Amino acid sequence: MKSSYKQNANRSSIILNSPIGKIEIFLGSRGLVGLSTAREPKATKIGVAMDELLNQKAKTQLREYFEGTRSSFDLPIEWSGTDFQQEVWKETMKVRAGNTSTYGEIAKRIGRPEAYRAVGQALNKNPWMIVVPCHRILNSKSELHGYALGLKAKAWLLEHEHLHFGRTERAELRASKKRRGRAAQAPA
Repeated sequence: MKSSYKQNANRSSIILNSPIGKIEIFLGSRGLVGLSTAREPKATKIGVAMDELLNQKAKTQLREYFEGTRSSFDLPIEWSGTDFQQEVWKETMKVRAGNTSTYGEIAKRIGRPEAYRAVGQALNKNPWMIVVPCHRILNSKSELHGYALGLKAKAWLLEHEHLHFGRTERAELRASKKRRGRAAQAPA
């Protein structure tokens, strides 16, 4: 995967070629500002100096993710948005690779079970796709629904995670239930 970068007065960005297309990684002075579908890179180098360590860390972690060797990210994030959006995004980050959740489940976990539509709207505004894994959130029927890069990319990301990281939470839950069932059946 190749990458390039550009800067302006407010942020720097890196273009990363990925299996789902070019991704532009926006970096601010305190961390990751966002990810989006990339426009063609420009050769300008103006504005604030880019933090080379953060630049390298972001490129490396996204490459590792697409290579199947990284399931979560350890990048500083420059949080923006409303308090509600941030609450939704932070809860979404708890859904591990290889697993999915629904808008309703996220709403319940943040203590607002009726706010599933608002959860969907907050995820629609998520500027950190992949890092804040809104692609792991499905509709109430556990079907694909909405994604900034399109449903084809969402399906690819979920398949990629399932292939490389499995369905860890569900597998752990099944194993736990099985162990409890055997323990209950064991003679005292």
